[in-house]
Amino acid sequence: MTISGTCGNQVIGTLNELQQVLRESRTGVFGEFWIGEKDQPTLAIHTNGDLAYLHYFPEHGHPGFQAVGDVNLEGEVLFKMAGQADFTMRRAVVVSVDQAYQAAAEFFTSRSMLGCIKWSEL
Repeated sequence: MTISGTCGNQVIGTLNELQQVLRESRTGVFGEFWIGEKDQPTLAIHTNGDLAYLHYFPEHGHPGFQAVGDVNLEGEVLFKMAGQADFTMRRAVVVSVDQAYQAAAEFFTSRSMLGCIKWSEL
């Protein structure tokens, strides 16, 4: 499986390699990871410290699904995307980085929509 972002472009062969890249490839507190293969589902993970924004694309051209966090929390969280402007997401669509790592592990093995996360279709 391919992963790109703050880790560069890498081919990941094991779940341990994936977890290591996710944990060790940040720019400061920020991380950006695109996991998937061409013409297949893709999982995007953006991190800021202990928080993460997840976006799942089931196919090319589909607007995708975003994770649902704690809808009772207010405010916004800043994320960075290489080569593009920084962006903020409502706290209600932000999850913990541990949930993001669990989602990445599930995506690595299933290559499909992740049951460990509640999703909202865009």
